[in-house]
Amino acid sequence: MPIAHFPPSGPGPGGVTPQLLVKPPNAIPDPTTTFLVGHAVALVDVAGTPTYFLCGANPANRPDLFIGFVKSASAVPGTTEIVTGRGSTLAPVVEGGGPLTVNAGVFLATTPGEVTQTAPTGPNQVIIQVGFAASTSAITLTTDPRHVIP
Repeated sequence: MPIAHFPPSGPGPGGVTPQLLVKPPNAIPDPTTTFLVGHAVALVDVAGTPTYFLCGANPANRPDLFIGFVKSASAVPGTTEIVTGRGSTLAPVVEGGGPLTVNAGVFLATTPGEVTQTAPTGPNQVIIQVGFAASTSAITLTTDPRHVIP
């Protein structure tokens, strides 16, 4: 039985924007990358250490391991906060820096860590819808991304 999806019209009760955060124990950000709040990330096991990497639509950027978006990044193991919960609202890093079109789908972009509202079309690119635009600068996250094979 299908489940209906209705894009949000704004913050939740009392004007609070809901966010479900995770801080995987001992996880660290990739030391070669500067993470910004709103970057899309993948969580990868590197020699037994869970490590965050920027995530994108190209297979080399681990779209299949997308976990969520950076809320705060720290080199201290286990302290990086990732927004990952379905229904969480956040401001992602948008490819090209433009505004989002409200109620339209949002996908991992070909630029690692960024999102776009134009599904990638290049060869071997993975199309992963990560949410819907709740406003011109924020999305509502769907933690059950749809993998679309062109």
